[in-house]
Amino acid sequence: MQPKLLIIEDEEIFQNLLRTFLAHNYALSIAGSGEEGLVKATDWLPDLIILDIILPGIDGYQTCEVLRANDQTRGIPILFLSQYQGLADRLKAYGAGGDDYLSKPINEQEITLKIAKILQHKRQHDQLTAQLQTSYATVITAQLQAAKIQFIGRFLQQILLCDNFEKLTELFFYTAQQLGVNCVLYIRGEQPLIRSSTGGIHKLEHEILELSQNVGRIHSFGQNRAIFNWKNLSVLVRNVDDNIDTFAILMDALEVGVHTVNTLNNLLKMLENLHHQNQLVKDNIDDRFKEMNQALKQTFLSLSFIDKLSTDDEDLINDRIDAFNHLIGQELRHLDNNNEAICVLVDELRSQTKDCDDLGNQTDKIGEVTFF
Repeated sequence: MQPKLLIIEDEEIFQNLLRTFLAHNYALSIAGSGEEGLVKATDWLPDLIILDIILPGIDGYQTCEVLRANDQTRGIPILFLSQYQGLADRLKAYGAGGDDYLSKPINEQEITLKIAKILQHKRQHDQLTAQLQTSYATVITAQLQAAKIQFIGRFLQQILLCDNFEKLTELFFYTAQQLGVNCVLYIRGEQPLIRSSTGGIHKLEHEILELSQNVGRIHSFGQNRAIFNWKNLSVLVRNVDDNIDTFAILMDALEVGVHTVNTLNNLLKMLENLHHQNQLVKDNIDDRFKEMNQALKQTFLSLSFIDKLSTDDEDLINDRIDAFNHLIGQELRHLDNNNEAICVLVDELRSQTKDCDDLGNQTDKIGEVTFF
C-alpha cells in the first residue's frame, strides 16, 4: 500500500506541481487551508504532511502547533514548504514542530529525496517504539510474575507453621486473592473440607469437586475455568486467566501444607497418647508398689516373723524396702520428667499458629511492588 501524503497548500499551481511529482508513488490528499488540513489530518491520518506557511485563515506555524497538540496527529512528520529561505524562518518552523523545511521553487529530486528520508526515519522510529513497548510489557509481565512467585514463597513459609486446616485455608485464599484468582478448595480426608474464596459454594461446584479426582491433574474447561487435582486436594478455579502455571506452583505449596497439618496433628495425637499412657504406667507402678509393701507387712505378720526378729533385723528390712522405694521413686520421677517434656513439646507445636499469624501480617500486596 502506498504511503499517504497530505498536502496543505492554497496555491493551485503548487498543488498541481506536487501532484505531478508525487502521485505515482504516494496516495495524495490536498487541503487548501490550515483548517481544512486539520480536519483531513485527523480523519485520514497520513504518513506525512507537506505544509505551506502562508495560508488563508490560520498559517502553517499555527496549523503545525495544533497538529502537535493533538494525540492523533502528534507523531505525523511535517515537511514545511515556503518561499522564505532565511534561518529565522527555518527556526520558527522547527520551533512550531516541523521535521524538515523546503524552500520554493520546488525541485522534484530534492522533495522526493526529503520525503523518502523522512518516511524512512518514521518507520525506524515506529519500529523502535514498538520494540520499546514490547520490552516494557515484557518487563512488567516478568515483575508481576516475580511478585506472584514471591507471594507463593511467603505462603510456603507460613504454612510450615500452621497446625490446623482453618488457618491453612485462610492463608491459601489470601494468597489466591493476591494472584487475582477466585476459587473453591476441597481437601480430601476422613472429614472432607470445602471452602470458597467468596464464602458461597454452588451445589454444582460441590458435586464437580467430589467427582473430579479422575479428570486429570489440570483440566481447563468452559469460560476461563479449570480444575487442579493434587493428591490430598482439588481446587476449582472460576477465573484462571493466564495463571495456570503460577497456580500449579501454589497447589504444590498447598499440598505441602496439607501434608504438614496432617503430620503435625498425627504427631500431637501420638504425643498426647504417650503422655496419657506414661501417666497410667506411673500410677499403676505406684499403686502396685504400695500394694506390695502392704502385702509384705501382712505376710510377715501372718508368718509371725515380726516377733522373731530383732530390732536390728527389722531396721535392716525397712532399710531394704526404703531403698527399693527410693529406686522406684527415681524411675517414677523420670516418667514425670518425660511427661513434662512431652507437654512442653506439645505446647511449642501448638504455639506455632501464633508465629504463622505474625508472618501473615507481614505479607505485602502485588499492587505495592515497585516496577522499574
